[in-house]
Amino acid sequence: MKVSIRKLALGASLGVLVALSPGLAQAQAKTKLVLANGLAPLVTINQIFEFLLAPRLELYSGGAITTDVKGNNTLCSEHKCVEQARLGQVDIVTASSENMGAFGKTFDINGLPFLFKDDTWAQKQLNSWLGDYLKEEAAKEQQIHVLGVIVSLGFRNLDNKVRPVRVPADLKGIKIRVTKSAVEATLIKEWGAIPIPYDWAQLYEGLQSGIVQGMYIPDGYVAARKFHEVTPYITAVEGMLVTHVVSMPKKRYDSLPPVAQKAVDRVSREMLEENLALDRMQRAKLRQDVLTKAKIYYPTPAELKLWFAAAPKAWVTLKGRYDPKIARRSLEEQGQKDLIAILEKEGAL
Repeated sequence: MKVSIRKLALGASLGVLVALSPGLAQAQAKTKLVLANGLAPLVTINQIFEFLLAPRLELYSGGAITTDVKGNNTLCSEHKCVEQARLGQVDIVTASSENMGAFGKTFDINGLPFLFKDDTWAQKQLNSWLGDYLKEEAAKEQQIHVLGVIVSLGFRNLDNKVRPVRVPADLKGIKIRVTKSAVEATLIKEWGAIPIPYDWAQLYEGLQSGIVQGMYIPDGYVAARKFHEVTPYITAVEGMLVTHVVSMPKKRYDSLPPVAQKAVDRVSREMLEENLALDRMQRAKLRQDVLTKAKIYYPTPAELKLWFAAAPKAWVTLKGRYDPKIARRSLEEQGQKDLIAILEKEGAL
């Protein structure tokens, strides 16, 4: 995986360097950008930071940008990285759309259950009109410059260490770790479990001790953090796609010299274009790792309907934190007429 991304980075067009006048890089004041994230090495975004963003920022700026990558929770956890960016201590960071809910409501729409039919539709919309909308809203509400919103290791599944789970009733009483997303907490509660907000960086230890007994995350994250060693029961309920927001403070972006801004913009476009293929490749590998110690149960169509039944209430819980017109446009474009009818009946649209 790393080799693939590294080759992409090193293989970027050398025409950029030719186009730059010999003295341009020397004439520009060096701009150092610190890229930080709290993700495990095997999570695709961590590798994108190291092998795509960092080297291409340096390349496309003709040396005007230097980078320092602080990944794998070496400097900050996911939430703390965003906080440090807001304080001007780091520059480019990433956090899930759900965890960005602690800083505003812009990205809450991405966590609506069953909004996206699949990752293809999600990345298509995030790379076009939906991504443009989120970027504009984030600049106004959170004063951040969004480099991109990207799919990260697929849909969430339910993992637990207590017992096999086939239908929501089997979850009763199990303590499930949740993010800072109100919609996720609502889903878990409606399914009969006990939602427990818990820090991502400490989750493995929390599962070992029993403070939490499971979580709602994609299989790729399970493998990347070796959670399958302590949560052997996985139920493929899916529904919520994990997306990550890669951003930097707007004030910091606006302060960059033109050559640096152009490099950031170009790298942002390339990240959006290349992420999905890279993420799928890594996802497939990590799922095989999960199956070495855990079992994945795939609910029947009838059982999936029971899991789906909680979705409309979760949408209602989040009402006021997303624009119904934007949500409707996304659903209509994907042909999700049945879901639209249900959500209209529940007052979510």
